[in-house]
Amino acid sequence: MTSPCSIFRNIPQQIVGSLIQPFYASIILFIIDWRLALAAIIGVPLFWAITIWTDRIYQRVFADLHRARSEATAVMLQQARGAAVLRGNPDSKVARRYDTAMRGLAAASIAMSVKGTPASAIGAIVVESGQVLLIAVGAALYLGGSVSAATLLIFLFLSLTFYQPIQELSGLAGYRLNQQQIAAKIGEVWDAQTLSEPAQPASPSGTTIEFDQVRFGCGEETTLHEVSFRAQAGELTALVGKSGAGKTIIASLVARLWDVDSGAIRIDGADVRDLGSASVTSLVTAVFQDVYLFDDTVRANLALGRPDATDAEIWDALVAAQCDDVVAALPEGLDTVLTEGGSDLSGGQRQRLSIARALLKNSPILILDEAVAAVDPGTEDRIQAALSTLLAGRTVIVIAHRLSAIANADRIVVVDRGTVVGSGGHDSLLLTCDEYRVLAAVQGLEPNQNRSNNAFEKVDQR
Repeated sequence: MTSPCSIFRNIPQQIVGSLIQPFYASIILFIIDWRLALAAIIGVPLFWAITIWTDRIYQRVFADLHRARSEATAVMLQQARGAAVLRGNPDSKVARRYDTAMRGLAAASIAMSVKGTPASAIGAIVVESGQVLLIAVGAALYLGGSVSAATLLIFLFLSLTFYQPIQELSGLAGYRLNQQQIAAKIGEVWDAQTLSEPAQPASPSGTTIEFDQVRFGCGEETTLHEVSFRAQAGELTALVGKSGAGKTIIASLVARLWDVDSGAIRIDGADVRDLGSASVTSLVTAVFQDVYLFDDTVRANLALGRPDATDAEIWDALVAAQCDDVVAALPEGLDTVLTEGGSDLSGGQRQRLSIARALLKNSPILILDEAVAAVDPGTEDRIQAALSTLLAGRTVIVIAHRLSAIANADRIVVVDRGTVVGSGGHDSLLLTCDEYRVLAAVQGLEPNQNRSNNAFEKVDQR
């Protein structure tokens, strides 16, 4: 795959050189003999006209080529992530997307060559025609005695410094348009709206979280509609609902990964936009279902939120997260370098490491997004024990699909299609909220049912 840096390298310098050198060369040629100079440059206007035409052709074919490259790259990455599934289903429709994307890329590459090469060739012929005309005119003037053989020979040599850069400029047309396509992609990133930063960040003393008529959308699609609820300081608030209801987006907005389109999210009465990114980052820690570990040491991965943490503090966090035995068994302990994504550890081990990371950061607000999903019962027990320590004394927002795991939460907020449709305790929601009643019925939960298997019980620290 071509690196953008290699494409950008020296191209501006070459373009400038290809413009300046013919300009100076033409001045010298006119000084030597204006008749020969006119013969030399007579093809330049036609060359520029063809260059403009060539640019239009290249602009179309390079746009198609970049689109095909993007689609092929996206499919390739998707298939690499799902290689294990596709290996067992090689004839599936999803597996055939790769062949389709590659054929599209090949077709776009061929179209670029078929449409672009003839245009470039015509431009080169036009430039060369000027040199042919120069030789013909020079020969006629020499035979007529108007110029000497020495003058004609010098003129022919100097004309090379005029034609060669123009030919290089013709060859750079494709590269220049390729640059423009890449620059446009980079521009889309740079032009993306950034989070505003307050001149004087507010300093909340509490951790009560309030959503006030929040609307949020991705592109033209509105994902959240007038979402309002309150998560009291020191309490556990659970978000439940069907997949795609908007729960993860709500949690991400608390961490200010994005700003709301309208309404407000407040922490202790202060809008998160008035707190500043640094303050929100220090207040909020998230533990997600899909844990990502970097290609670095265990110590570096755990100390992301507290770079100055001592080894003793790291080990204390590991003990509390039920993960000290995992790290102790690694070849170099805390200095063991993990593979990218932590693929050399099990899902439960990665999850407990992320809990240790959250414990070490020690933020007063905690977001748990399906933190105990997709693990075996034995691992889930250890994660639940670690979570009990992590939740103590914090304001917690939990996202969970298993209602039995959050039935004892201080408040349960039911989300459906980007809207809050119910809020309260488990038993009251069974009586007042149709959506929650459907979720509970599917999972076999009833009012006053024994809910001892609660993943989110706080440790009493009194």
